[in-house]
Amino acid sequence: LLEDFCIETRCCPTFHIKNLDSGIADFPSLVSAKIFDLRIDSIEKTEDCIKLSCRSYELKRNITVYLRDIWSNTLIDSNSSLRLIDPKIELVADWTNGLVVVNSDILVACTSISQGVFCKRKVILGEKYYTSSEPNKYMLLGNILHSLFQIAVYRTPRYLTKTWLLYVWRRELRSKFMEPIIALDWSSSELIPYMESIVKWITTYMVKPYANNKTLPNGSTIQTVMDIEENIHFPLLGIKGKVDVRTKDGTHLIEPLELKTRKSGLTIEYTAQILLYCLALSSQGTIGNGTILFLKDGNMDQICPKAADLKGIIHMRNELAKFVCSENVLPKPLPDPHFCSSCSYSLTCSLLQRTFDNLEEISGSMQNFVKILTSHLNDEHLRYFAKWVHWIFLEWKTDHSLKSKNMFKMVTKQRYIVEKDITLSFKDNVINRFKSNQEYFFDKHENFSNHLINLSNVTRIMKPKDEESKVRELIIDLRMPKFDKVKKSDLSKISDLLKILNQEQARAVLKSLMAKDYLIVQGFPGSGKTTTIVILLQCLLILDRSVLLTAYTHSAVDNILLKLMKVKFLINLPSNRSQKFVFPFLSTEFYIFIQFCYNSLKICHHLFKFFQPIIACTCLSIPSSHFLLNRRFSVTIVDEASLIVESALLPALSKSDTFILVGDPLQLSPLVKSRIAKLIAKLSSELFYDNKLACADDAVAESRYRSLSLENIDLSFLCMSNRVNDAIVFLDTQSTINSQYRMEVGADPRHIWNNGEIQLIKSLCDSFFRVFAGVKNEDIGVIGVYRYHSDMLKCMLDNVEVNTIDQYQGKEKSIIILSLVWTEDGSKIASELLADQKRINVAITRAKHKLILIGCRHSMMRFVRNLFLLTI
Repeated sequence: LLEDFCIETRCCPTFHIKNLDSGIADFPSLVSAKIFDLRIDSIEKTEDCIKLSCRSYELKRNITVYLRDIWSNTLIDSNSSLRLIDPKIELVADWTNGLVVVNSDILVACTSISQGVFCKRKVILGEKYYTSSEPNKYMLLGNILHSLFQIAVYRTPRYLTKTWLLYVWRRELRSKFMEPIIALDWSSSELIPYMESIVKWITTYMVKPYANNKTLPNGSTIQTVMDIEENIHFPLLGIKGKVDVRTKDGTHLIEPLELKTRKSGLTIEYTAQILLYCLALSSQGTIGNGTILFLKDGNMDQICPKAADLKGIIHMRNELAKFVCSENVLPKPLPDPHFCSSCSYSLTCSLLQRTFDNLEEISGSMQNFVKILTSHLNDEHLRYFAKWVHWIFLEWKTDHSLKSKNMFKMVTKQRYIVEKDITLSFKDNVINRFKSNQEYFFDKHENFSNHLINLSNVTRIMKPKDEESKVRELIIDLRMPKFDKVKKSDLSKISDLLKILNQEQARAVLKSLMAKDYLIVQGFPGSGKTTTIVILLQCLLILDRSVLLTAYTHSAVDNILLKLMKVKFLINLPSNRSQKFVFPFLSTEFYIFIQFCYNSLKICHHLFKFFQPIIACTCLSIPSSHFLLNRRFSVTIVDEASLIVESALLPALSKSDTFILVGDPLQLSPLVKSRIAKLIAKLSSELFYDNKLACADDAVAESRYRSLSLENIDLSFLCMSNRVNDAIVFLDTQSTINSQYRMEVGADPRHIWNNGEIQLIKSLCDSFFRVFAGVKNEDIGVIGVYRYHSDMLKCMLDNVEVNTIDQYQGKEKSIIILSLVWTEDGSKIASELLADQKRINVAITRAKHKLILIGCRHSMMRFVRNLFLLTI
């Protein structure tokens, strides 16, 4: 039976060695064991056994599995996946034979499993909601000590002393931790007590000749340090984790070394964590021991795995996996709330009990605790919380179904690779592990962290603090906003700035200064919203008010910051996606000062807190930012506000006394006048604004780009023409008869591009630069409807800004070339992006003088028929 149904081990090292021993009695080798991947059709439970009717993934045959002993109370549902490792010949798993892994494609963190020993509900809340607790000095100390120890143990210098550690700290590590150090006002003197333990342990147990290489308490000796801070994904058992130090002993066993910053004292959580690491590192069959080093006093504890403990911890993992892969289903709360008051998830847990849980299944003492903790909330607040949690989980479920590929259920050869060239960056020493002349496969990890952030944000405004209470009053209770008068003395200070603006813009600035709660500013495309924000920011600076500037995208934030380059004391929170020239320019003074003031970090903290009146960042980065820890602002300004889902915006609103929302609900979200040319304004006005969008004046209406030289024109005259009546041009590629202009779809259905349009745009841009003497690179913008198509365009157009529609929101160019990409004959895939009328509005209103649309008219008629009836 085993031979008939056994399949190849998936996603783990495969060796041509039979009967490898795990080294632990009654526990199989995870390398050579026979493995069954099954799908459960039906479940039959008795007192001491679970009988499962299953279907084999590979063979498509029905088989019966019996789960006994510890596995008899496994939480399992029909249609779940089941991985059976080394069962009895009758396909039985019990105390002595077999391992059971439920939904192995769900990778549960080792730390989560170990914490589940005490409270499973807290673990699942941690998987789905970011903790509401703020960053603290203990977390910072732990991160620094881990980094310091790992550098020392990896390098093992000839003379390891506290002086050497302090040198490494000052020269290499301190700059990496500068943000939390300043935000938390932390002193590096707290490191000194731990350094003696680090020096003593490394010089005693590390490899000769620079250390004594003494035997560890479990009898093994360290032969080499294989890796530090290693991320492990072990889909065979459905676990993942990060091992502090991975070592190899004299018998070639791979063992984990885990660091703890507290005093010595072994707990069940620590033991469970090490056991899981031992399993994940057993790549050669034999399962090694684990070591815990307590850096506070230098003591160690050795963990020796036993079969019963390992099976128990895998059973715990299965229980948690059931809840991790369920949308809004949680384990029952503890009956006794004695320890709940100190839990960072106590408010989240209580809110979910009041809105989703069955109160009849909750103990009386826990119900009383929940009522006290949520007594500051009314029924409307609870309904708001329940509504948003439900909506976010619906979006999460849909997002997961679209992006998740269940790659851990496939062997490597069954996965696909994209045929286009890509560039990868690696952290730390990962690249050093690669061997030349060897083939590697890279799996893309889909990140769903935005949903976790949104869930946490909804919980955040349910706190009893005054700032959260005010937000609830305004957005849930719908209290009307209040306004005050602007003082004459303040008005005289900003009068010169107001003269720069037109009447409506100046009115918006004054109204913003009068707002005590909030103000909503709506503007048509090209009405000067960004200019209004820039002047408002300068007015607020003159009036000694602090500002948090935020938006949903990095490009929207950067777009405003580029116009604020002359404003000092402005911080743009660093991001890999921010325009590379924004952050260094705006933050140079502040960070150069820090680099030369290492011995005066308290001064830096004071300067940051009191002399940085403007901070700019995306709204999703606000909850986790050290810069914003315990900071309050006079005003929060939100650009492109209608692009932001409400739950993502909540932390920004609670950071200030007043918030200003700027945008346009008819775009991905901006009252009166526009800077775009007449024909382009007319098109957008008729399609989206009921003919209310008008040009600022005749000069703008008749504006055009520079006159052209008609030499060497090799494309349509209309494309090159600067006549007002030629401001909009549509190039019909007629993909039904011109196959080179048909859309292509990669192995990943999200990889959509049109090579014909790419080549046409390249020729078009070259022609603009050739025939127009005064056209600069920054005058032309290219928009691709699909991200992958835009990325390919960027490779072809080095000096022209290419982006998606979303990234172009808030920007304008003299000439915009819009590549529509999609063709009806290229694929049966529908285009949700082109069906979004707001997105189309954004795209066509980015051009001030010339708009060139490229695509197949026949294909586009099904999405934007009115657009082409107006343009053709």
